[in-house]
Amino acid sequence: MTCCNSIVELGSFENLSNSWVELLAKMPEPTLFDLPLWQHIWWSEFGSELELRIYAIRSDDGDLKMIAPLQKTGEDIAFLGGTDLCDYHDFLSSDRGNSRWLKSLVEELTSDDSLRSITLQSLPGNSPSISQFQENAEEFGWSVSIEQEDVAPRTELPTSWD
Repeated sequence: MTCCNSIVELGSFENLSNSWVELLAKMPEPTLFDLPLWQHIWWSEFGSELELRIYAIRSDDGDLKMIAPLQKTGEDIAFLGGTDLCDYHDFLSSDRGNSRWLKSLVEELTSDDSLRSITLQSLPGNSPSISQFQENAEEFGWSVSIEQEDVAPRTELPTSWD
């Protein structure tokens, strides 16, 4: 499906692995939980009763702009990886300020008649995905509820032991 000068396609760990790692290298704050190896291992161990949905969002010239690693259970879609093992989830993009990639994903999810809910847990509080997803989902007619799930303290570490 195309929207907003972008292409949304379903991918797999195998065909996205190299591009996935390249995308992470361009991200400002990737985490261990964003690695395709981590997500693939989690999927291998815990995904047997779920449907894998890894969306790749590309610009119209084919450049990978975002990966949305998701899993479908019944009529719900959520981030890949359980909240009991993954501290943070988010859409993977080096261009996080540009909401058109999320708009393309929301349009794709909206076109799936089998979906009734989207559950996005463990998003960091400073993630632009929270407001961008809400804005785009509401534009496509979704009802959105945002709740604080947990609090994760964070501090900047000094550059040396001194």
